[in-house]
Amino acid sequence: RHLRKFSFADTSTVTVIMLGNHSMMFTSIIPTTWDRLLLSANGYNMADAIMTYHKWGHRDIKVEQLELPGNEEASSLFFVNSVKGFAGLVNGKILKTTDGGYSWNETTPPAVTGVVQKFVQRSESEFVALCSAGLILETSDGGNSWQSIISPMQKMIKGVAFKGRDTIFFCTSDSFFMTTPAWQQITPVVTGFSGGNFTNLEFYDRNRIALYEGLT
Repeated sequence: RHLRKFSFADTSTVTVIMLGNHSMMFTSIIPTTWDRLLLSANGYNMADAIMTYHKWGHRDIKVEQLELPGNEEASSLFFVNSVKGFAGLVNGKILKTTDGGYSWNETTPPAVTGVVQKFVQRSESEFVALCSAGLILETSDGGNSWQSIISPMQKMIKGVAFKGRDTIFFCTSDSFFMTTPAWQQITPVVTGFSGGNFTNLEFYDRNRIALYEGLT
């Protein structure tokens, strides 16, 4: 519903940033450029998303509160860089900004849509939006229009990683899978882990992939 942008002046002595708001619960920290972090809290009604321009300290803090159109509530927030980003709304719409969150425009939704839980970037112009119950939204024009794919995976997909054009890895909270761009042929991948709570995954070079496990 609200975005709060914190701007920090340059310093060279302080490296620890204290936002000072103890009522918020952050579930995602995303770097956008070398001097910017995006902090968001998804799934908590008591917390709003925050974008903080941290640089190296917390002196001379400038705070701006930005509004989503219509005072809508966001289910997910994702920034590609310091100016371009997406917001998934609880009503199923997807908004796009190209000026760092100061203004938002509705994108063209597919016929079948859902509440976006997470955005994933595939290339400069290709993005994937993960919904629930196997619903996946894709765009190939930079996020201006979206198409829907119904996959046989009914569990909530927590994270996606792309290996080339034809192989997609993804994880649910307790399992790891491989699929094709059509998202129809899903193959379980043996990890050797038992139990756990997977939260995300990503490739950190051409052949190695990292699975992130949350605390339970």
